[in-house]
Parts: sequence; C-alpha cells; structure tokens
Amino acid sequence: MQEVFLRLWERGSDQQIREPLPYLYQAAHNRAISYLRHQRVRSRWEELATRQPAPVAEATHAALEHDDLARAIDRATDALPERCRQVFLLSRDQQLSHAEIAGMLGLSVKTVESHVWRAITAIRSAIKPYLEQ
Repeated sequence: MQEVFLRLWERGSDQQIREPLPYLYQAAHNRAISYLRHQRVRSRWEELATRQPAPVAEATHAALEHDDLARAIDRATDALPERCRQVFLLSRDQQLSHAEIAGMLGLSVKTVESHVWRAITAIRSAIKPYLEQ
C-alpha cells in the first residue's frame, strides 16, 4: 500500500481521480500482482544460479578442454610418418589442393589423397577419447 500511495504522491495533481476507492483498490491489486511476478522471476533465477556452475568456471573448463584437444591433435600429427605429415600440413595449414600438393612434391593426386585420409584417420582415433567425454 505504501508504494501505491508513494506513486500517487509522485504523480501529484496530474491525475484527476473521480472515484478514489476503486482506483486505490485496483492500484493495490496491480502492485501486488507485479510484486508476485517479480518474486517468481527472482526465485527462478536463484534456482538456476544454484543448479548451474558459474559461467566463468564453464568458460575456463571449456578453454582447458580446447587446449587439451589441441595438444592431442598436435601429438597425433607429430606421430604421423614424415611424408604423410608433410602432405597433411600442406593440405590443412596452407590450404593447398591435392593437385597443388601432388605437383609440389612430385606425387600422384591419389597418393596425396591417401596420405590425407591416413592422417585424418590417425588423428580421429587419437582424439576419440577427448570427444567422448
């Protein structure tokens, strides 16, 4: 009720209220509804905040997982045979086509495709444990 009277006071004489009692009843009713809605939103927010970990922790966890995955990919790439690694890095890092790589290294396009396929297969199997978490 206090908030209703405060709003009336703040508005001053701008309003011409013909029937003050129904007006006060409706204003109090509306304020009570607003208060209950606010409380419902607040309780939902508090419930979500207690159920979910802090966003900063999630971001940190995701960054750590990303770093672990990147290191696993680097280790898998380093473990590839020399020619296979060379072809794969030209394909992925320098984004050269298979035909360009074949011409550059004196290999057939099919051989380049085979090296890329082997590299991708090896890397997938190496990072599989990281993707199943």
